[in-house]
Amino acid sequence: MLPTFTTNSINILAGINGVEVIQAFIIALSVLLNDMLYLPVWPAAFLEFWNIQNPEEGKILDWAAGEVVQRHLMSAYFMAPLVGVCAGFLWHNWYAFGSCCLGQADR
Repeated sequence: MLPTFTTNSINILAGINGVEVIQAFIIALSVLLNDMLYLPVWPAAFLEFWNIQNPEEGKILDWAAGEVVQRHLMSAYFMAPLVGVCAGFLWHNWYAFGSCCLGQADR
């Protein structure tokens, strides 16, 4: 999934405006959330609340170990900055997005 996303992100960000940023933000956020399922970073109280086995290990998926964790950690290293940059871009350019893409130029 990471190679597909990285090649598509070039096309998404080629004509950077609000629509492409929202698209990149949603895709990157979904990939980042998927990566978090494989990483042992969850607090034990959260895992106990959802009744997940072995909450002291801090992972949702029991079989996620070794190279799988390393691959998802590398993917998270790429996705986290992209989510942050897209969120910052949307925060500072929301009016421009609303005026050109949502038809609110007369407000």
